[in-house]
Amino acid sequence: MDKFIYLILICTLFTGIFQSSNGQEKSGYTNLSPEEFYVKMNEKPGAVVLDTRLEPDYNEKRISGAHLVSGKDMLLSFVDTLAKDIPLFVYCYDGDRSKTACKILTRQLKFYNVYNLKKGFELWNKMNLPVDNKPTGIRKDEK
Repeated sequence: MDKFIYLILICTLFTGIFQSSNGQEKSGYTNLSPEEFYVKMNEKPGAVVLDTRLEPDYNEKRISGAHLVSGKDMLLSFVDTLAKDIPLFVYCYDGDRSKTACKILTRQLKFYNVYNLKKGFELWNKMNLPVDNKPTGIRKDEK
């Protein structure tokens, strides 16, 4: 019996090490550095990039191909028809809003292939990773 308990403890330890080493959060999403985010985003076929910043920031500059989901209602509406296994790459300015979005996606909506950009677009931009600054076609006076 003692060997069985010892084996369970060892398995639990290795599971914890594996989860922490791959950046997986208890909430079900993975935090990635800007470099990791960029590489993985381009490796995953069908990946969807979600920008949770406010519209003026999105209009100024964003990760190429990102979809604006600046509030919970926009997020829920956008992902409503997506398969639960689709790779979702989520970012905001500094990483806080995107963490909240990732928690909603994983805990409430049961998506399980969700990635958060650690330290957000601010660090992405400082690292000179590719950005799209072409006009979005959304004008502030159209609201």
